[in-house]
Amino acid sequence: MSTREQAHDQAVDWAPDHPDLLADVYGRLDEQLRRCPVPAAESPRGDHYYSALRFDDVVKVVTDKSSFSSGANVLREDLRRIPVELDPPEHTVMRRLLQPYFVPKRMESLRPRIAGFARELVDDLLRGVEPGGRGVVEYVDGFASPYPTRVLCATLNLPDEDWGRLKEWSLAVSSQGDGDGRGPDFATANEALKEYARAIIAERRVRPLPVEEDMASGLLAARPHGEPLSEEQMVGVLRLMFSAGHLTTTIALGIITRHLAEHPEHQDRLRADPAFVDHAIEEILRHSSPVVANANPRTVVQPVSLGGRELQPGDRVLPVWGAANRDESRFERPTEVDLDRPAGRTMVYGHGIHLCLGAPVARFELAEATRVLLGATTRFEVAGQVDEGDWWRQRGPTRLPLEVARA
Repeated sequence: MSTREQAHDQAVDWAPDHPDLLADVYGRLDEQLRRCPVPAAESPRGDHYYSALRFDDVVKVVTDKSSFSSGANVLREDLRRIPVELDPPEHTVMRRLLQPYFVPKRMESLRPRIAGFARELVDDLLRGVEPGGRGVVEYVDGFASPYPTRVLCATLNLPDEDWGRLKEWSLAVSSQGDGDGRGPDFATANEALKEYARAIIAERRVRPLPVEEDMASGLLAARPHGEPLSEEQMVGVLRLMFSAGHLTTTIALGIITRHLAEHPEHQDRLRADPAFVDHAIEEILRHSSPVVANANPRTVVQPVSLGGRELQPGDRVLPVWGAANRDESRFERPTEVDLDRPAGRTMVYGHGIHLCLGAPVARFELAEATRVLLGATTRFEVAGQVDEGDWWRQRGPTRLPLEVARA
């Protein structure tokens, strides 16, 4: 009997993909952390895997490269997400090529445009509310959806008017869960993203931009092993950037704004001390992570022990960032939002060699958006039903009606 067949004979400890979990994702994670920190699970498609919930176990899964692989589980090569689903040394090469486009110096050059987007979109959001008056707005559609997608377009030198279709394609891709290409919406959107990437590459071949400012031009000029990157490698990188560079920021904006809407005392504190916004956001997102779990499980490549489990080659392990961020062995009173919690390492942006490349951009745009909204209002609160998505691995408001008092 194969390792995978043996795994299917094991009892399932929890069912994270079951609709019941969506009613209380974090309550279920907290319960599972206490009961069994490396639970066995089965996906709706019948795939068996384990979840790493504790902070130290997640660190082990994403840093022990000799035991866990990011690239061994890719079902189709044309769906490989570069560099996320690569192992060293290939991952190291690609990460080195992409890192310069997200360093602080590059972010400084983008700050005025990002701040401009925030002001413009908050003004649009509040357009129907008179100064000093009150009104109801829909935050996700009105701000959280367009804002990070326009920031992405600015970061990658894409036409600003393309943000709508990039968002549409990205939502279709992300809604397919494990993303194995079986769903028709996934297939259509995935091909659209790839064709868009090919069009950008073709344009940069004819009219390249400075390589230090433009990722597509930099990929065309790169010679990591003395040879140019293949078309499919470049398409794979850009496809991931187009789809992953804004969806989680939209989710994070909804989480932050909903928390502040439900905690007016935190609004007051941040209005009085705008410099404290950055720290407050880190704590809010530790408590409720926009990426609850990794999209791609790691594959075990040699026998290894994890949280009392003896894992075998071929087993799959899903790092659950949202559970690690609420591990009481790591954080005191982890289920509380404590804005005075000392700064420390969290899993909000992942960990290890696959730490989110865009974290510097995300941190700035989240803080800028929050400061602008707080400055444009004297109070905002939830004004109706808040809808959330139907995928537990990325969890946050998809509809957030707010009653706002405009400054």
